[in-house]
Amino acid sequence: MAKKFQAAVADSADIFDTLARGNTQDIQDTRDTQPAKPVYYRFNLKMPIEYQEYLQAAAYRASSPTKTVTITEYICELIRRDKEANE
Repeated sequence: MAKKFQAAVADSADIFDTLARGNTQDIQDTRDTQPAKPVYYRFNLKMPIEYQEYLQAAAYRASSPTKTVTITEYICELIRRDKEANE
C-alpha cells in the first residue's frame, strides 16, 4: 500500500511542479463555462383571497411524488399553455 501511495504522491507532485513553472498549456480555463442564468420577468400579482385555497390545491394536484409544483410554477404553466394555444 505504501508503494501505491508513493506513486500517487509522485504523480501529483509532477502536476504541481508543472503549474509552479507556469507551464499551463494543457490546462483548460473553466471560469466562464457556467451556463447563462435564465432571465425572469417579475411582477406583483394581487388576487382575491378566495383564490388562495384553489391555487394551493391546484398546485398540489399538479405535483408528483418526486416534484413539488409551486403556485408560481402552476401559474407559469397556465400562461405557457394559453400562449401556445393562441400563437
